[in-house]
Amino acid sequence: MPLAEEYLISGWILGIVMIPVVAHRRRLTSALSWLTLVFALPWLGALLYVLFAEHRPTRRARLHRAILDASRTEERLAFQGPHLAHASLPLEHADLGALVQRLGGFAALGGNAVEVMPGDHGTVTRMIEDIDGARRHVHLLYYLIEPDRTGCAVAEALERAATRGVDCRVLADAVGSRRFHRRLAPRLRDRGVHVRKVLSLPFLARKFRPLDLRNHRKLIVVDGRIAYTGSMNLMDAEEPPTDNGAPWREVMVRLTGPAVLQAQVVFDEDWRHNGGEPLPEAGVPQPACAAGDVKVQTVPSGPTDRADLIHDLLVAAIGDARERVVVTTPYFIPDGATRVALELAALRGLRVQVVIPRRSDSRVLDLASRSYVEELLSHGVEVYEHDTGFLHAKTFTSDGSLAMIGSANFDRRSFHLNFELNLLLYGCEAAAPVLRMQEQFLSDARRIERDVWERRPRAGRIVEDVVRLLSPLF
Repeated sequence: MPLAEEYLISGWILGIVMIPVVAHRRRLTSALSWLTLVFALPWLGALLYVLFAEHRPTRRARLHRAILDASRTEERLAFQGPHLAHASLPLEHADLGALVQRLGGFAALGGNAVEVMPGDHGTVTRMIEDIDGARRHVHLLYYLIEPDRTGCAVAEALERAATRGVDCRVLADAVGSRRFHRRLAPRLRDRGVHVRKVLSLPFLARKFRPLDLRNHRKLIVVDGRIAYTGSMNLMDAEEPPTDNGAPWREVMVRLTGPAVLQAQVVFDEDWRHNGGEPLPEAGVPQPACAAGDVKVQTVPSGPTDRADLIHDLLVAAIGDARERVVVTTPYFIPDGATRVALELAALRGLRVQVVIPRRSDSRVLDLASRSYVEELLSHGVEVYEHDTGFLHAKTFTSDGSLAMIGSANFDRRSFHLNFELNLLLYGCEAAAPVLRMQEQFLSDARRIERDVWERRPRAGRIVEDVVRLLSPLF
């Protein structure tokens, strides 16, 4: 039998064997995309599935999660009670707040102060100043820390804090921060900073974990009283990721008040999940002092959770909107539910605006994002291409009275695969600075006109459609 014929037959046999393996996946579109890849490139497709596909949590992982859930409930009862704001949330957001609390475990807390920042050099300076003022602990959880000027400046601040006797802990993703782990982490450990890899590789040495699962969170907690989170990684924002020569455009939040302790619990959970000992300050939270009047709700999400919380939250929030929805995201690869939610909102008469970068740091993801534009335009959604730097800000506002900022992109990876962390801000006063930044992004963007878009070259449209077929794998 010729070799080519043997390869073809073995490929079909492998594809048929893979059907029940892939069919268990809870998202049909993802399962079909993987099967398409396996049948098109049998042996390579099967290898990629083993390495990169999201798998159901193992029994050990589910047991570990159940233990964490029980401990989280006890920890939260110690500090959330006096600051619960759910009962006083605006009527239009009360159900949403209850949904997030039911699925994520964190209630909306009052008494917070929120400062929305552009995620530039000035923001890094504020972070370093707060680290230099730390007395008890500094905790960092980041997807990407680079050993560049920004990363080194933050590392030096941690070294100074550790020298003063401050407990300093760093969690950095094993893939996103691989250069940090090679160059900066050994020096930090020598200075007394505790550094751990998140989802470390090689994974086969411990337990099976797909390469595709990453911790994408960005979080700093200082003394349980100050927290930073948002879209910005610890790297030089002035370095352009694309050929347009402009810097990253980010949005960060500096948070003080009771909701900081929710962020502290998120760090503690990730620290323990990656082999660290429970934090003494997480087990006995410090008294949470009111710092303002903003109602904040912490929204963590990850593949081991019972629900895709950020995804479900966005679908619900878009459905609750009555006047206007604005989304900014560097990668726009919606699943069916989020895409339909946006389209139905526009058909109901809302003004729905989606801002994406003209060029991101991934040409393939750009093609996938562009494949959804025509359908959105046909339903009345306004789509804008931002071209003043790389728009990396992940923001959402609804009716000017609800805002969400964090690490999650408007794509399938953030919805279903990554560990993400977002903040919900309730009320017009809290949402106003986020909306102002969105308005700036809109003013720096070009609106895509439907008739012009439909006349773009046919070859490009075909490439986009082909890439879209594989978008559930991204």
